[in-house]
Amino acid sequence: LDIMTEAPGSITDLEMFRYKPKILPKTARYNAAMIDAQLTKSRLPADLPDVNVIFLCTFDPFGYEEPIYHAEAQL
Repeated sequence: LDIMTEAPGSITDLEMFRYKPKILPKTARYNAAMIDAQLTKSRLPADLPDVNVIFLCTFDPFGYEEPIYHAEAQL
């Protein structure tokens, strides 16, 4: 399952994982970079929207046995 939505100023990429990638944080960064690369074909880098990558997993990605994790980006 892969879903991408676009709103003014942001793009959200929703992906489902049934297995744990070897390096989950790098997988998220890679997905965001691929979206940026596609968009720079028609936009200047300064005009790129914010990109949010959301993973829906059938496993606990961090191993803390939590059903839901909340994360905030710190800029």
